[in-house]
Amino acid sequence: MLRGVVNGRCEPVVSLQLVGSAGRRTVVEATVDTGFTEFLSLPQGVLDELGLESSDSSGLVMADGTRILTPLYECVVVWLGQHITVSVNHVEGQPLVGMALIWEHLLTIEATRFGAVTLAPLIGTEG
Repeated sequence: MLRGVVNGRCEPVVSLQLVGSAGRRTVVEATVDTGFTEFLSLPQGVLDELGLESSDSSGLVMADGTRILTPLYECVVVWLGQHITVSVNHVEGQPLVGMALIWEHLLTIEATRFGAVTLAPLIGTEG
């Protein structure tokens, strides 16, 4: 189970350990965003820290309906004890965990200031 907290801005946040090029590691506080359909978004500073290089680009539709083209990267996320490789969109701002990463998991949010956030694999899925 992955645990997090609702921060002071009313956002459900979890800590993620990321592994980049040549074993570079960092931990980020990422907001769980159910409106973001991709795996993960990271700002340039984190991408640089991990030594990641863009391999492609991807189109995204932002919350206000604006369409943007973002560089696309790959990164390893330590997710519930397993190392999984995911696609990462370069978007400035707070790192985001999207629906593709939490797919087939139970997301529970205690919608109160500093409430608990939990992610657990659904029974019968590989997570």
